[in-house]
Amino acid sequence: MRLPPHDHWLVRLLHQGVHLATRPLSRFYEGRVPEERVVEPSPFEVPVPFGGVRTHAWGRADGVAGLRQRGGKPRTVLVHGLNANARYWVGVASVLGASRRVLALDQRRHGGTGALDGGLSLPDLRADLRTWLDTLQLKQVDRVGHSWGGKVCLDFAAAHPERVRRLVLVDPVPPQGLHPVMQRGSLLARAMFSPERGPFASEAEFTAAASRICWLRDADPWMWRAFEANFQTDDRGGLRHALDDEGFAHIFERVLQRPSPLDLDPVRMPVLLARATFSAMPFPDQVRYLQQRLPDLHLAHVYGEHSLHAVNPIGLANTIEQFLDS
Repeated sequence: MRLPPHDHWLVRLLHQGVHLATRPLSRFYEGRVPEERVVEPSPFEVPVPFGGVRTHAWGRADGVAGLRQRGGKPRTVLVHGLNANARYWVGVASVLGASRRVLALDQRRHGGTGALDGGLSLPDLRADLRTWLDTLQLKQVDRVGHSWGGKVCLDFAAAHPERVRRLVLVDPVPPQGLHPVMQRGSLLARAMFSPERGPFASEAEFTAAASRICWLRDADPWMWRAFEANFQTDDRGGLRHALDDEGFAHIFERVLQRPSPLDLDPVRMPVLLARATFSAMPFPDQVRYLQQRLPDLHLAHVYGEHSLHAVNPIGLANTIEQFLDS
């Protein structure tokens, strides 16, 4: 699957359009995370078969042993979206970590987690999450997933409902797959992803492309650091995304656009659907689908565009915390 160049006129137009459309919303955002409150975690590896899962922790947790369940509130596990990594949650986790223990992981072929064994299907990702929980001896957690990560988390909850106390879907990819209207506009979706992926021949080219990304333009320094963590330097000094083109195409074409393989009947725990003002699931029938299948579904609106954890992290963190504590 070919992406348009990151400096293509269509890419520039789309990101500029979203940026201008969402700027008026900023007056409703609940402020920035003060730099002194930003907690940059020290990553560590959680061993799973054929590799390790890069893991980050906030809130009185130190290494694998310190994360194991010993009473108190269930751990809150944050799962990132496509092309991202666990550090995208730094702003949200810094807020949530003041009152609970928070974990975030790099999914396979993202951030610091390698390919592992198998592919990038929902069953593969489901197995990663189960093994990761087992290694940490976490019987039940609160789980939060954004975008593609939301679809992954809902699939996990359908397969292992006993392991999820409460579930938060942050502007998720719907379990029934992308809406037919959005599938027909896949060129626009590919154009939106282009400056997030590269490759970039130099640091200067990387910086120029990043400055055009709608949700990154006005982001805090910690979000820029998180974005930089997606890339690895090649032998020629260029920058390549941790997720290779083949892996990206597989997720985009076979996971995002297709229905989830599992029935949602087992999902009986409370579920929060937190949608952005400019949402990736804007159609009413997408919400009705979840309302008909999830008996304890709660709806929340969070000001911002799809990348809520970047543009309105405090607003998103407060929405998540209120739901988890209700």
